[in-house]
Amino acid sequence: DGNRLIYEHRAKLLDDIGFVWDPLEARWNEMFERLVHYKNQYGSTKVPHHYTLDPQLGDWVSSQRLNKKQKRLSSERIEMLNSIGFVWTIRE
Repeated sequence: DGNRLIYEHRAKLLDDIGFVWDPLEARWNEMFERLVHYKNQYGSTKVPHHYTLDPQLGDWVSSQRLNKKQKRLSSERIEMLNSIGFVWTIRE
């Protein structure tokens, strides 16, 4: 079908320029990469909630713990976080 070919061609053009199809997923992956960088630098995933060098990362890490507790975090994301030794429980 001609319309399908046009769609596939346009989709490929968008892919070729790095078009983001799912911005929420892209944002989650970006934050995950920032956490991996933090762990590589500091040897831990225990990012302080008020981490001044990257306040968004501290908030994001706290949100992941809360989302898991409230069963709003996918098993795929839990596995990704577990794969880097994510600390789920922080005792102050």
